[in-house]
Amino acid sequence: MAEIRRFDGRIMKTIDSTPLIATKWFVCLTAFGLGIILMFSGAQHLKNPFLFLGSIVRYKLLPHWAASITAVLLPSLEIAIGVLMINKATRPNALLLAAGLFLCFFFVQSYALTVGLEISCGCFGPSLDNQVSLTSVLTVLTFSVLAFAACGLNCKGTKDDSKQRTRTTERLGVTLIELIVVISVIAILLALSLPAVQWSRDSARRMTCQNNLRQLAMAANNHLASQRHFPAGGWGYQWMGVAELGHGLKQPGGWCYNLLPYVEASTEFNLVGTIAQAEQDGQAIARLASAYVDVFRCPSRTIRMVPVDTGILFYGLHSIDVAAPTDYAVNAGTYFYDTPPGPSRFAVANQYQFPPNTPLNGVSHYFSEVRERDITDGLSNTFFAGEKWTSISLSGREHNQPLFSGDCMDIKRFTQFAPRPDAIELYDSPFSFGSSHKSGLNFAFCDGSTQTISYMVDEILFSNLGNRRDGNSVSADR
Repeated sequence: MAEIRRFDGRIMKTIDSTPLIATKWFVCLTAFGLGIILMFSGAQHLKNPFLFLGSIVRYKLLPHWAASITAVLLPSLEIAIGVLMINKATRPNALLLAAGLFLCFFFVQSYALTVGLEISCGCFGPSLDNQVSLTSVLTVLTFSVLAFAACGLNCKGTKDDSKQRTRTTERLGVTLIELIVVISVIAILLALSLPAVQWSRDSARRMTCQNNLRQLAMAANNHLASQRHFPAGGWGYQWMGVAELGHGLKQPGGWCYNLLPYVEASTEFNLVGTIAQAEQDGQAIARLASAYVDVFRCPSRTIRMVPVDTGILFYGLHSIDVAAPTDYAVNAGTYFYDTPPGPSRFAVANQYQFPPNTPLNGVSHYFSEVRERDITDGLSNTFFAGEKWTSISLSGREHNQPLFSGDCMDIKRFTQFAPRPDAIELYDSPFSFGSSHKSGLNFAFCDGSTQTISYMVDEILFSNLGNRRDGNSVSADR
């Protein structure tokens, strides 16, 4: 404020123009910066809407039809608001819309962080550096505060410019500084509390996941006791189980299907009861493929159904659209092999010659009956199954087969590849063990015990734990 003495002796106060100019620069730079961010974000989403749809679905807030619409409308809205923010005439309303949009992003990401969803925030596409975290939550909160502040200052500056008259100052309500201080205090409290909540939830999910693997390992031991061998690997990727064929070399279904009677899932085991039903009842095949059994799912993973290649004819006759996957893979050993398709039909199954499986040193693989005496390294020193690596882009080859299919890359992994956390697909990742847990991945051993293995585990030690007969000693503390 500046004081000017009038000719009649009265003192009037005028507005200093310096703060007004600084305010205009702050509003312009803020609007321009946030506009560029929104336009870039919208362009990235429209560039690949399916990846953005995957990020929206993983938040588990919208039904699939609403998520599909949001995946198209939200990027368009971001670009439109960004353009309007750069235009001076439409800037005030655009700033208000941007502030509300960033505030919505803040609440959505805060929810994901609070419930412990380890997913891509979806801001600029799925990547390792773009996960929901405290940093991303505070970033969108900062953007929202800046947009609100710029909107308020723009309106105030416009009002001062229009009046251009003397006035006396009168305080009404709270100042912008006080508002920012309150929001900063709230952000600090969130910064202190949310990591603790996230850690506790992740710990609970990791324990549940470990318990699932323990149940599968105990089921495998019960299978060993009754059938005298560990679950067979099945015939190949174009087969699923048939109940009347029992357990063993005649069973086309993989290790997951063979364990169903031992995890209290006999109903799912009998969905396809006979060879005749497998050849004639396409609806029964679809029900078996989409059967969801909780013990095969990690609670940190959110995908319940995945699309299946319709070019694959199961039992040589039927194609399916979607299937329930598994988050756990059996230990296929250290000798990598490609998955055979298996016989084309039941009629020629007896004449089909499987490739030799003598070099294979895992616990379950195609056309296998691994007995306890075959595990010469000891049950407590050999992996049975563990968490498998999956792509966060939802487009990987590791999640496109039913969990009850025969031997395929979806239900097995190899210890010759180092374990790694979920990420964008790398060359060897579809063949690796991995997890969405940050501290490590869970494994079940052939004796029924479970252990959390670090991603930094020695690769030679990790490989030895996958080989049932290499003769290498393993320390008791793994």
